Amino acid sequence: MSNAVEVAVVAVRQRLSRLLQLASLPDAADSEESVHDLRVASRRVRAALRVFSSVLPPEECSRMDREARRATGALAKARDLDVMLLALTQAAAGLDEHDRSAFAATIAHLEGERARIQPDTQAAVSRITSGRLDVAMERMSAAEQASADPVVRAMVPITLDRMKEVELQANRALQQDAVAELHQLRITVKWLRYTLEMLENQGGKSVAAALAELKQVQDMLGSVHDCDVLLPVLWRQMRRSMGGAHLPPAASLLRVDFDGTSAIARVCAHIQQKRNGLSESFHTKWAEMQEQRFFLRLEAHLWSMVAREALELSRQPLEENADAI
Repeated sequence: MSNAVEVAVVAVRQRLSRLLQLASLPDAADSEESVHDLRVASRRVRAALRVFSSVLPPEECSRMDREARRATGALAKARDLDVMLLALTQAAAGLDEHDRSAFAATIAHLEGERARIQPDTQAAVSRITSGRLDVAMERMSAAEQASADPVVRAMVPITLDRMKEVELQANRALQQDAVAELHQLRITVKWLRYTLEMLENQGGKSVAAALAELKQVQDMLGSVHDCDVLLPVLWRQMRRSMGGAHLPPAASLLRVDFDGTSAIARVCAHIQQKRNGLSESFHTKWAEMQEQRFFLRLEAHLWSMVAREALELSRQPLEENADAI
């Protein structure tokens, strides 16, 4: 049976290879999907580093985590703009030609902002492929490690910590109009999911089922967040169309595009309704998970995995002695 150090190095290397592969694609900094995949891959690298932080070289672990975090952060703005542009384009597609024109200024503004930050996005991708992460990986692999902790025993404690973070954040988020709290809950659920993924091979169907549940919750919260990001953008466009925060002079009112503003308002109403429905679905889903004791059952299963691993390890000396005889 491999020890935790060996499994940790393999887990980090696999996730780093995926990140480097994505960053090497020709359109890595250009498309909405590519930027999203890069951010996910970067987070998975960081999740593996954190799970195995107790058995990996601290200095190299920190160095790689910093590099991956910089990449994730630098790509965040591009990702947010890509999501807003996609949502606005889809919303405008369902309108007639006149109403679509009301979105032209907002879409043009966002496209200009996306083009403005494109050099930063490309620089972030170039940083990923610059070799810094490869060097940190090789130094980590070559470092002298005395620990030979069992694999599952090394991974379960931080997974349980992630579960507690999710439950605590959920208590804050289960309030009406808790926009920031729901966004933070989405992030904590995401980290739990990426952490739990590393136990999927050892955890069997129970862990796979838990991952599917967490993915569903994450997707719900992601859709809620998309609405929460998009509504302020449309609200600002409406205010500009209406002359800003203050009542404009009467002559200026004659030039206000009331038809266009009403088109934006209708889309806002649709997004608001969609957001309320998604929020209600999330609350229902979370209540079901609590009723089914999702986290208690998952915790019990994780500890049973630790016990099973300990039993297997205790049998190894007996098997080795039997082979020797």
